[in-house]
Amino acid sequence: MKNWLWQSIKYDLKPTPENFIKFKWCHFVFCRNEDRSISAGLYLTSLLNEIKNELAKHKSVNKKSLTLSVIQNILQNPGTKNEMIILFESAQVSDEAIKAFLNNITTDQTNKEDADLDAGENKAESFHTRTYIIATHLYFEINNDESQYYTLMQDTQAFKKFLKQTFKATNLSGRLSKLKSFSYKHVLKGKNNDGEKGQLKPQFKQIISHPEIFGADVSRRAEEILISDFPES
Repeated sequence: MKNWLWQSIKYDLKPTPENFIKFKWCHFVFCRNEDRSISAGLYLTSLLNEIKNELAKHKSVNKKSLTLSVIQNILQNPGTKNEMIILFESAQVSDEAIKAFLNNITTDQTNKEDADLDAGENKAESFHTRTYIIATHLYFEINNDESQYYTLMQDTQAFKKFLKQTFKATNLSGRLSKLKSFSYKHVLKGKNNDGEKGQLKPQFKQIISHPEIFGADVSRRAEEILISDFPES
């Protein structure tokens, strides 16, 4: 029996990414021996189309569909596809080499997710300090504990801790300690302060645009205030 046929049986009995890659590598070697013009890159490009067609037939989640999804993700990413091409071009591909390849892919993906989280934090760092203060005021306001906001504002360290835990804020401006008496309500109600009031608009818009940071309820309340106090917006 051809080696790739035996590997296909192993994969059918135990559909893991490791067995799938071993099966397809053996099939690639068989195809290349029949036609030297078939490269690993060409084979894997065709394999991606095959996987997409196969996944379309699955109506439920199962071990095979999950395995095929793993390989599809690898082949859809230019970087990991290139690593798989290098693997397939090897003269011999052991089970250990396949496991090492998959472990490296998993590690790279984890690092990417961590980088995405860091990017999200850096995005939050670009917010004006008053944006966080307004969001905090709204947070306590909608929780019917507005007095706690004014109390918290008097303790800069406690306030920083709250912002980090609640909104994942980092690298907060030193101006935080100088804004202990700040209240968006006072600004909106004040007379002859159109300039300061106008400065609140972009901060409310930031809160509205980032419910993933400030929370859906806080963003919704910010939108209500923007509509009522800045009708031209």
